[in-house]
Amino acid sequence: MDTSFTLLKNEALIFLEGDDTHSFLQGQSTCDVRLLSKKLSLQGLFCTPKGRVLSDFLLLDLENSKVALRLKKEIKEVTKLNLKKYAAFSQVKFIEELTDWQVAGCWGNDAKDVIQRLMKKEINGKGVKIHTGDFHVTQIDEHGEHFECIFNSKTGSELLKNFLEACHESNETGWEQEIIKLGISRLDLISSEEYVPQVLNYDLSGFISFEKGCYTGQEIVARLKYRGTPKRRCFFAISEGRGPMIMPGSNVYYADTDKIAGVIINVASTSQAITILISISEKALNAELRASNPTGPKLTLGRLPYEIVF
Repeated sequence: MDTSFTLLKNEALIFLEGDDTHSFLQGQSTCDVRLLSKKLSLQGLFCTPKGRVLSDFLLLDLENSKVALRLKKEIKEVTKLNLKKYAAFSQVKFIEELTDWQVAGCWGNDAKDVIQRLMKKEINGKGVKIHTGDFHVTQIDEHGEHFECIFNSKTGSELLKNFLEACHESNETGWEQEIIKLGISRLDLISSEEYVPQVLNYDLSGFISFEKGCYTGQEIVARLKYRGTPKRRCFFAISEGRGPMIMPGSNVYYADTDKIAGVIINVASTSQAITILISISEKALNAELRASNPTGPKLTLGRLPYEIVF
């Protein structure tokens, strides 16, 4: 089977419950939480009042009126603190004791077939979620080759064992390379609160509803869509060389000049290749680009699964 599976230890979960949970998240996030259901997960963002992205997430509706937010572990606490600030007057509880839950990635040409066989349910469509007990699987791409698993490691231990036996056990870097190739920006401590969503392609990759109404930062995000043009867009690139300074937050340069073309958002490095998500200006598309400094590794742009519009 051409299917890989790995635990994602750089990811974290925030659990919430309470009568106002859905309405609270509707007023804080870019996705339309009214669409959330047991069968549909949502990708979305939390933004600052100035329209800068604080964190990206995957939102799941669990059993017993709980929801889970999956996000990068290093920005879990800052995100939680921000949400608690707005939740003070809502019937929302942050559940702290659910420590047995884990996140995993499953991907490959045969991933959908493997998942359907092990879960004994069909999954077909971006955002569609299936579950068996406390083992939840969400499709995160259009073609059915990338899935996130969020599960209780105690009650879902048998299914976890089945996945590990049925799939090639990969590593988190392999999953991160796949996410970069899908054109999905992931926020960390370096990039949190630095960029408006459009610079990171979130309006193109399905993280924003422009019909849902108000949320924190909505006025800025909507104004750029209807009255402005993003200065940069994200593209995935392959580095033709290796360098110690290829890291998130480093600049992308026009070759042999000190002129900056953009910035590195995400990096996934293996012995075979360095896969990078970069945010660059439109005029940089036909230029020779270098990572981290004007004479750094050459970058070759790849094709994302969605159309880029400046």
